[in-house]
Parts: sequence; C-alpha cells; structure tokens
Amino acid sequence: KVLILKEQQSFEHLTVPQSLFEINSHVAPAMSGVYKQILTYALSLPSHKVGFLRSLIGWAGDGDLKIYVARRRARGYHPMIKERAVERIFRELGFKILHPESWRFEQQVALFQRADVLAGVEGSALHNSVFMRREALVINIGTAREPTGDILNQRLCDSLSGVVPIHIPFKGEILRGSKAVYDIEFLKEALAAALK
Repeated sequence: KVLILKEQQSFEHLTVPQSLFEINSHVAPAMSGVYKQILTYALSLPSHKVGFLRSLIGWAGDGDLKIYVARRRARGYHPMIKERAVERIFRELGFKILHPESWRFEQQVALFQRADVLAGVEGSALHNSVFMRREALVINIGTAREPTGDILNQRLCDSLSGVVPIHIPFKGEILRGSKAVYDIEFLKEALAAALK
C-alpha cells in the first residue's frame, strides 16, 4: 500500500533502497538478479519465439547465433555513414543483422540470451549484453565520438552477465560532427581477429 504523506512525519525506522546502477559510475552485483527476472519473464511469454516469417528468412529458432545490432533504421544517434557496407561485412562473417525496433521486446531478449556473439557500435542496444550467457562475446566498435570502443557503461553492463568484451577502435574518416565513414578493410581484419 502506498501512502502519500502531506504533512511532516517522524519515523522510528526508515529503509531507503540504494540505486543499483549509477550511469557512468558503478553497478551493484545485485542488479544482475533484476535482469535475470526480466529474462525469465520474457522467455515465459509464447511470443518470445522467432515467428514463422522470420524463420523463413533465416532467423533460426535455435543453434549458433551471431548478431550485429544495426542503427540504420533507428531514431537518434547514427555514427555511421554508409552503414550497409558495414552490415555486409558482418553478413559475410555469418552474423544476422538485427534492427531492434522491428522486433517485440521479449523476442529481442530471447535473441540476446541465445547469442554467442553480439556486435555493434556504442549505445543502448549493445547494453542488452545484460541478457547474454557467461563467456559469450560482445564486440564494441568505436565511433568518432568514442574512438576506443571501450565505454564505462558498456563495461558495467558486460560485468553483470560475465560476457567477454572485445573493443575494436574507430578507424575511418570523420565527415561531419560525429558521423563517419568506416575503414572497411580495417574493420574486416579486426573482426576476423576478434572471432578467432
């Protein structure tokens, strides 16, 4: 029951929960339990499974899975110009290209949990590593805004699930602001090395 206090009160005992996740600062290990509960709930929904039409275009319901999270169709931050060329490299290496905005939440969670490798540029979609299995790979590609690809918030998310983080630094040409054309050959070589 929630009581809204409208006048001054005194208490003998008051419990104030601590924040489990402070962005750009730290995360409490207990936060992993929150994500496990979300995962359990998402997987309990019948709609978490890959649908018939998606299975027809190659999204298998089981087996090995490598995912590249694309930002091309998403609103907001777009660090890549000519992202299709980058997607092509990932396809050639056996990755499925995921546009999260086209999937139900529970389906995304199920895919992240099943993935052996998750790759993408810095950002919130890559933070879904919190739903992955221990020892899975997370490949974070640097951007003009964050060239190393090693970002504190991503490290905090990765630590909760025990994934193995790999960082590929940005290499390419910055055209305007934080938008860039990536050096495709460098990215291809770096990815091949990361996947060995």
